[in-house]
Amino acid sequence: MNIMVICNNRNINTYTGVLVGYGHQVSDVKSFDAARTMLKSNMIPELIMIDVSNLTVQMKEFVEFVRFEQRLLTVGMIVIGTTEREAAYAEAYGANRFLYRPVELTDLLAIIHQTA
Repeated sequence: MNIMVICNNRNINTYTGVLVGYGHQVSDVKSFDAARTMLKSNMIPELIMIDVSNLTVQMKEFVEFVRFEQRLLTVGMIVIGTTEREAAYAEAYGANRFLYRPVELTDLLAIIHQTA
C-alpha cells in the first residue's frame, strides 16, 4: 500500500520504520505545503496519515484540499492527536478516522488496512 505520512514530530521515524517493515511504500512529508505539492504532481496515495503536534490552519486547509480534489476523493485519511478538540476538528475537516496518541502499532496497522 502507498501511504503518505505527514508528521512534524519525532514519531515519523517510528511510523515509517514499521510501515516499511510491513511492506508498505511510505512517503515521509514534514509539511502540508510539501504534501500538497506532491499531490498536485499526480501522486495519489491510498492513505494519508497525519500526526501533528497541534491543530493548524494549514492542516484544515490541507484536509479540505484533499476532500475537494476530485481525483483524491477515495484516498483514506487518518489523523493522530491527543485531545478531544483535535478529534472534533479532524472529523469536521473530513478525516476518516482519528486516533489518540499513543497508538499501539498493531492497532495502527489494523486501522490502516480498514481505512484504505
